[in-house]
Amino acid sequence: MKNFFNMFGKKNKNRKKNEKEEPNISDLLDSPNFEGGKTKKNLCIKRSKFVGLVVFLSIVSAVIGAFCAKFLDRLIFNKYYNFPRELHIEGDTCGSGEAVGLKASLSVVGIKCEYVNKGSSGAFFGRLYENFPHFGGIFKDKFNFEEEDEEGGGGYDEEHEFVNAGLGSGVIYKIENDIAYVVTNFHVIKEALLKENSSTIKIYFGNNDKNYKVAQIIDFKPQIDIAVLSVPIKGERVVAADIGDSKLLNVGQEVYTIGSPTGIKLNSTLTHGIVSALDREIELEGIDNKVDVFQTDAALNPGNSGGGVFDKHGKLIGICIAKAGIIPYGGLSGKLQIEGISYCLPINIVKKYVETTIEKSNGETIKNEIPDIGLRLENISSGGAYVKSVVKDSAADRAGIKPGDQIIKIDGKTVKSKHHIDCIICSKDKKVAKFTIYRPVYTRMGAIKLKKMDINITF
Repeated sequence: MKNFFNMFGKKNKNRKKNEKEEPNISDLLDSPNFEGGKTKKNLCIKRSKFVGLVVFLSIVSAVIGAFCAKFLDRLIFNKYYNFPRELHIEGDTCGSGEAVGLKASLSVVGIKCEYVNKGSSGAFFGRLYENFPHFGGIFKDKFNFEEEDEEGGGGYDEEHEFVNAGLGSGVIYKIENDIAYVVTNFHVIKEALLKENSSTIKIYFGNNDKNYKVAQIIDFKPQIDIAVLSVPIKGERVVAADIGDSKLLNVGQEVYTIGSPTGIKLNSTLTHGIVSALDREIELEGIDNKVDVFQTDAALNPGNSGGGVFDKHGKLIGICIAKAGIIPYGGLSGKLQIEGISYCLPINIVKKYVETTIEKSNGETIKNEIPDIGLRLENISSGGAYVKSVVKDSAADRAGIKPGDQIIKIDGKTVKSKHHIDCIICSKDKKVAKFTIYRPVYTRMGAIKLKKMDINITF
């Protein structure tokens, strides 16, 4: 036993001799073996390497985190590339303009319709009507309309091309497979439907005039001034509108409109007002039948056409359609400027047509043009439209329509405006229309008379 303890103690003693204790920093600094701070320098190098490693790992972690967040945003939380959040705007306490703007503004887009209008300006009588648009109204009551032997007017100048742009707004009604179906007014895209024109319809997201995509026309219904477009939206932060019920509207309730007044630079402009009247009937330019609308006092301007009207919960309850601007009045001027009266198409009138159109189209165009008979027209305040120019070799040209003619009836229907003519032609099943016109002619005495005549146009 004694030998065992002696042996154990000897082993421990030998092990302690062989073990090297970790040196203390202060002992090293005081040690006579410390030469020129070499040991201290080595410790500083090790410490700086450690700090650099920590910084590097932090940067790498931040980059990976940002990438993962963006990946999750697009593929998990954000099916349609919207902000990864949900807004539950229900109840009176949540119905603020700010909340409506956050929820609804991503469903409203700006629209620019660019087209090249090819036509020929008329000679004397075309310019006469252009400079004096009341010409027909002034003279038609002062002269009889008997047939004259001599015909005047007509002729062509050089052919012209005009690049035009129609501005408006639209609402994303539905999104399927990265395709957005946009509802807008028919009159916003009407010029693009003329087959003689070379047209491009651009859909703008936000107020950046460079952020747009080209849309195609799916279908249109002039009777309610509605058209449906489709546009690819992959990569855009947009959502479909939350559709409300316009039957629940009451006079005095708050409404919000979102659109592009005066152009794309002011896209997503939100205005506020109330429902000031229900069940109004108005006559829209170029549409035969009256349209049922509701009235608001929210500010609307050119460019708001086709934009959305939302309730305080951010639900789409209507489409902006018209503003009451100038109306006839019995005063000295004969006209009265109107402010604070705007008209909106109830969403329930739009809903059935749009949903049927989307389902029927399956993303493909149903109808994307209206017959262009080759007339370039201007309105006459007394009613009807005068022919500013006629496209060479068009249906109107072949039928004998001339610049300066005043169109007063089509198939016996009184023409109210140039847009009315397009709607009448668009709604016809037969491809022949009888135009009743007044044509200014010179008499033998050098005076100007208006000659009434019927011309059949086949298109």
